[in-house]
Amino acid sequence: MEWRVLQLGPYPPPYGGVQTHVVALRRFLLERGIACDVINITRRRGADDAGVHYPATALASRDSCSGCARRSSICTWAAP
Repeated sequence: MEWRVLQLGPYPPPYGGVQTHVVALRRFLLERGIACDVINITRRRGADDAGVHYPATALASRDSCSGCARRSSICTWAAP
């Protein structure tokens, strides 16, 4: 079975405790061959890039999550 992890949380910048945790966990998983995407839940917006998504609305966040939910997945939530 192939695992995929979807993290919902703040992604840097700015750098802080929770953001650092999200980045470290993603790096840890990718180094072990486990697919890991992140949905950034802060106001900072950027272009989607290499598994990091910046949805403009809560509805867009839901759509990003639904793609991952069809596969074996673990979702994590990191709240500041």
